[in-house]
Amino acid sequence: REYLAIQNDAKAPRSLTEAYRDSYTVRPAYSSKEERRRRAAEELRYFHAFDGRHASLEDATFLREADDETKLGLVRELLGAVGYLHARGLPHLALNSKCVRVSSRGALTLVGAGAGPKLVATKRPFALPEEWWPFNAPETTGVNAMIIQSNLRALLSMDAWAVGVLVVMIVSGARESPFDAEPNWTRGIFDDRAAVGDKTRSVFADFATFLRDLDATSNGCLTRHGWLVKLVLGLLTLEATDRMTVADAAALAGPDE
Repeated sequence: REYLAIQNDAKAPRSLTEAYRDSYTVRPAYSSKEERRRRAAEELRYFHAFDGRHASLEDATFLREADDETKLGLVRELLGAVGYLHARGLPHLALNSKCVRVSSRGALTLVGAGAGPKLVATKRPFALPEEWWPFNAPETTGVNAMIIQSNLRALLSMDAWAVGVLVVMIVSGARESPFDAEPNWTRGIFDDRAAVGDKTRSVFADFATFLRDLDATSNGCLTRHGWLVKLVLGLLTLEATDRMTVADAAALAGPDE
């Protein structure tokens, strides 16, 4: 439903509309009219079709050699797409290196809006899918000891962290999140969530080194653009309440040139 609304909005950014092709509503077969009446709403499923020609961010090997203009353009497009959703009260909640698609010509598309976890109750603890822990905010990976509630501000802040991770990948040309990690049983780290949390703590224990390494892998792109340093520092902030919003990040980045 989110994509149907986006497609009908003339103000929607190209990065959200260009890859979209069609939507389908699917209902299962029912044994009786009574069963259909009783289960129709809960069984309704939506499927979206997208153009698959562009590479996912994790497969965009050309970014290693891309110039600053291309990288910064992709960063601005990402911020514009997520910012558009946030301005309408729509957290993405599934931001990762597969839903961001990029072309060698410097075009970015974002898919997966509405594919994240559904919110069912504001008093119920909130959980994210386990398969994308390297992009999940530290408040979900055990770095910060807190219960996540499904309030809009908290959810938008989670998206902001994921955007920060994706920005790092775009600028550096990396094929994985800087917080990606594997379980290590010898150290008492038994699952992906704990591994990502441990890696996050390790990175923030010496964040200056992380920034120096990022600048090196980006061929100096990071420090050539002061606003980009501020953006990474603002989005990748451990405390959710202190984290930069995507709207503020977009304003800092300025319009696409």
